[in-house]
Amino acid sequence: MPSLLSTLATSTHAMLADQYLDRLAFGWQKRQRAVDSHVLDFAALVSLDQSLLSYTKGLAIVNAAATEVIRARLQDPLTRGELFAIALYAMRAQNAALHDTCLGLIQAMPTLRAAYLAALDWAGAESAWWALMQWPQDQTIDAEWLFHVFSLAACRTYPTIFSKLEGTPWWQHLIQCDPDHKVLMMALMQTALVTGTPDAVARAPALLQSSHAKLRCLAAEVVLRQIYRQPPTSHTQEAIDLLAELATSMDDPQLARQAAFALACCPRVGFDGVLRDMAAQTQQCGLYLQALGWRGNGQAVPTLIDYLDHPVHARAAGAALSMLTGSLPARDGWQADPIDTAAPMADVADAADASATIPPAKLYADLPPPDRAGFTLWWSQHRQQFALQSTLLAGQPVSSGNLITVLQSGKLSWRKVAAARLAANQPDADKLNTDAPTFYQQHWLAQHALSPTR
Repeated sequence: MPSLLSTLATSTHAMLADQYLDRLAFGWQKRQRAVDSHVLDFAALVSLDQSLLSYTKGLAIVNAAATEVIRARLQDPLTRGELFAIALYAMRAQNAALHDTCLGLIQAMPTLRAAYLAALDWAGAESAWWALMQWPQDQTIDAEWLFHVFSLAACRTYPTIFSKLEGTPWWQHLIQCDPDHKVLMMALMQTALVTGTPDAVARAPALLQSSHAKLRCLAAEVVLRQIYRQPPTSHTQEAIDLLAELATSMDDPQLARQAAFALACCPRVGFDGVLRDMAAQTQQCGLYLQALGWRGNGQAVPTLIDYLDHPVHARAAGAALSMLTGSLPARDGWQADPIDTAAPMADVADAADASATIPPAKLYADLPPPDRAGFTLWWSQHRQQFALQSTLLAGQPVSSGNLITVLQSGKLSWRKVAAARLAANQPDADKLNTDAPTFYQQHWLAQHALSPTR
């Protein structure tokens, strides 16, 4: 009888492990599609994350069976979601053999690397540090730069990791490395944006002249960010001009979006000229409308209304209006009839399958198509409640208290803007990573919450 019970338990554990692994993989992929949602709010993201945590704990409970199921899975090609689930399990269980397999996979297949990086965010500080210490040292250049990229990215969520990294030879090598090493310099600039460490920030001005556009953009963001902490320097205007040039260029739409976002969310930088240049370019129309929402100028509402019946850019205008006013199409009566949903969508972010980054969700994919007449009626009834001379987000003037409120309960697509603007209002505070697991975000919010001032 004990043998039968043991066999039954083993079989049950294997089935549970298989289910937990699938649910963790699919759940994480669902989360990636949700983080920029115009419909879901922070509470919905918390619910998704709680499910992921429960699947992770389930795998830990059926530990031995999970290891066997994973070994079987490794015989076949993995999706990003499966790599995330396996890497997270290996990190939390501190299973060196499985973790080494994950390292081999991400070095061989760039498409899986972003999933490993996400697993670091979910592993917890102790397990993430353990994982980073498993990386091979002094073996290949590839392994060396991958370690830098992933370890420094993990600092977005766990500042304690950075405090440990500062004492390692890797950090000294990174600070002193050749500025032509594109990948390491990009990792260093990302770290400067997250931590503000002087050693990394000091490298930024020299990188404004880099031959790599993405590196120039990151360096310019670092220089621009210092405007909140100290008086402008000789490099400040150079960084602003560089970001304006990138924002209005049609060479790289993703880079243009990154540069425009940085400028739009900086209250100390003029943005009208950039907006005019965007408006003059037909191919920039979608980004122009987005930028109006990021900037938060209530006087842009009439311009955005004019685009609500545009065959291509209606959803972009609707998203910007929702971000400005806090109004929602389905709730406030300006959702178009279903027949209009066939209208094409502009500026669809559709990364190639070979990308080493996680493909972003299609812009406005979950936003109902807007109805111009419906919004115009709503606006005529409510415009008096808005301080149109103020910078607005979710219908409220931008203040630290209101920004915290958006981070606590706002739509997910609004929260990135709120985090960027709060970083400007509170320059001494670390910037919230709105893509991080919500258990980390809730801890951050508990530390930084203020009483809303409306």
